[in-house]
Amino acid sequence: MDKGADFLAFNKKISRNGADAHRYDFNSHEFRYDLVVDLMEYTYLGDKLTDPKLKKAICCAVKRADGKCIRGRNGSMLVEFDRGEKVVVMGRLLRKVK
Repeated sequence: MDKGADFLAFNKKISRNGADAHRYDFNSHEFRYDLVVDLMEYTYLGDKLTDPKLKKAICCAVKRADGKCIRGRNGSMLVEFDRGEKVVVMGRLLRKVK
């Protein structure tokens, strides 16, 4: 099978948020999941107890293997700052970068 026919063998459907791609292979009758790179960038506002280095800093959401952000039960979120440190922060203090 050449590349063109192999490409046509997949029915590709991208989800609403663009985080993951869902493919169905008609030849082997399998579902395959591919991760589409989609960086979710936020500005962390912080509060009065926050380290001053982290206030107004840009961070990216850490994602699971299926492309969803890691969120806690109480609204917390795991983010990674530019310096490479991963921190759990309150989701209410994050603002999306446009």
